[in-house]
Amino acid sequence: MLEGISMTGMMKEFIFSKTNKVSLNEIPIVKTDIKNISASSPTIIWFIHSNYLLIINGKKILVDPVFSGNA
Repeated sequence: MLEGISMTGMMKEFIFSKTNKVSLNEIPIVKTDIKNISASSPTIIWFIHSNYLLIINGKKILVDPVFSGNA
């Protein structure tokens, strides 16, 4: 954190500042037919937050660092 900046001040700036906002219209959304994807080269499909799907040599690997014994 920068000197002279408090956590409260930083959160207030983040929440209420108009310069930090991103319109949902600016984020591209692409619907992907995962069942029928043909990846001739390694492919990464990002879902949300930290979840993504790797397709390498015909193998599909779902990566989610939140998976636990309860998943």
